Amino acid sequence: MPVIYSANVVDRSILELTEKFNGWGMVLYVLITAVIAGILAAFLGFERYRMGENAGLRTHAFLSIGCSLLMAISIWAMKNAAPTSYDISRIAAGAVTGVGFLGGGVIIKDRFTVKGLSTAANLWVCSAIGLAVGAGFIIEAIVGAGVAYIFVFLRNRVIIRIDKNAPKVVVRAKSGTSIIHEIKMICDLNGLNVRTIDIAEISDKYVETNVFFPYSVNPNILDYFMMEVRKKDFVISVSKHISKNHRKADTTHES
Repeated sequence: MPVIYSANVVDRSILELTEKFNGWGMVLYVLITAVIAGILAAFLGFERYRMGENAGLRTHAFLSIGCSLLMAISIWAMKNAAPTSYDISRIAAGAVTGVGFLGGGVIIKDRFTVKGLSTAANLWVCSAIGLAVGAGFIIEAIVGAGVAYIFVFLRNRVIIRIDKNAPKVVVRAKSGTSIIHEIKMICDLNGLNVRTIDIAEISDKYVETNVFFPYSVNPNILDYFMMEVRKKDFVISVSKHISKNHRKADTTHES
């Protein structure tokens, strides 16, 4: 009989399957753990998919299922193959290393920010969930996934709200000009810290661009950035938008 190392009845019941049904219990164990690992990871992957990231629901689910299967093989197959000397940590350690390379593939560095860190961390958490489920820690994996999803909820409700209230500068330039490239050049040359840049509106006459700054940015930095942007001949207007929590009111400068 296997060593039942978990105290709760759910984990014990699933672990006991490995010695039942004339060997088919192991198949049932792998099936149950793979399904649970996939479902738990899919919830985290769905949030990444909803945010438009490349690593979505299927990627997270496949990763967790794979880690679950590797952990089950690491424990049970290696134990049966070498009952006197086996190390169940080797395959698990290799899986964690492999996830590191996968996470590195979703991280993209641009001139302002590093994108994909949250997705890479999500994948790493999903690998841990899969390893825990494959080892028979079902309840523990569910708790870990639940805690991770709480922080996903906090991110969607709190962090995004903070970002929306962060100071921004709206630049309206003549259509056909490379305004985003010029803004990037200004920020690079002057060492300005910008969170992100996106295009808010496009027409035949102008292109309107939002430049988002960190929430706690010094208002003087905004003024300096606006002054540098206004030097461009193709810039029509530059306006500063600050939430109620900031002291300075909105100001607009026409070129």
